[in-house]
Amino acid sequence: MQIQSQRLSKELARERARSAQLLDRKATSAALRGSKLGDASQTSVLAFVAVLSHPTSAALREALRRSWFPGGEHRRHFERDLGLVFRFVVERHNAVSQAVSAEAEKYGDVIIVESSEQSNTASKVLLAMEAAAATYGDARFFMRAADNVYLDPGALASLLSGRLHHVNSGYVGCQQRPGGTSTQFADPSDLDVSAPSFFSGSYVLSMDLVRTLVNSAHALKRGPDEGVMVGSWLFAFEHDTISSSSFCCSSCGGEEAETCIVVTQPQCNGVCNPLTTIPALHAVCGSGAGGPAVQQKSEKVLKDAAAMDAARRRDDVAPLQRPSG
Repeated sequence: MQIQSQRLSKELARERARSAQLLDRKATSAALRGSKLGDASQTSVLAFVAVLSHPTSAALREALRRSWFPGGEHRRHFERDLGLVFRFVVERHNAVSQAVSAEAEKYGDVIIVESSEQSNTASKVLLAMEAAAATYGDARFFMRAADNVYLDPGALASLLSGRLHHVNSGYVGCQQRPGGTSTQFADPSDLDVSAPSFFSGSYVLSMDLVRTLVNSAHALKRGPDEGVMVGSWLFAFEHDTISSSSFCCSSCGGEEAETCIVVTQPQCNGVCNPLTTIPALHAVCGSGAGGPAVQQKSEKVLKDAAAMDAARRRDDVAPLQRPSG
């Protein structure tokens, strides 16, 4: 066991050395950041947030830009003052490549990655890591999110710069227990050794781990379950697994409003009916106010969204259940 641990430590050291070479390509990195970032290239980056999105989800991306996804002056504030860089990561599909390219040119917040018909979410998130390492490899953290959740950028910045500021090789996310409950986040040093080593949904990785995975990409297996695959990728490398319920909140507001980063509904793998639910949640949660009133309002928004989704599902299966003739 000790020999294996020494071997893995030496392998990690080699990967970090190769990562350092990547970071030395400053001219390439600056060019890839793009001309629309103002002076963000001179700013210390706390985290690169990759929001995975489908090429056909342009309407949903627009809804996010009008809600929690930083745009305009908010984007410049988050990049320059808080060190948070948000980018949509969209795979290139021939049918919509021109539209996505035009969107990327218009907003400067879309990274287009190459994919194939056999690509899956695990492959896409690795491509997102590669883009982050190439353009913002000096960031401290990388976050994987989706375009169908409600995310609080301010709470994310607070957690990463506060309670996680000393974590150098961390893998942070929401661990779901049987029955849908999640573990509670006490302190980054409190590790649950009996917990599974992977998270689903939104999660954060220290950038040194991201660079290690990118440099090892040729040897990484791909699979349909992204959470399991990321956990298996990290298995060979030394890291801290930190479970935080902040990444799977059932509402905003309440006593722990300041620690709620992602609001999601497990039954919908995000929030139900995100195109309308996310703006509605932002109207309730976006002020940053907490308390029982905000919690109750957000719970009602999510309850109504779940009811609408359940009704839609019933309508979809109803014709199949009707007797013929």
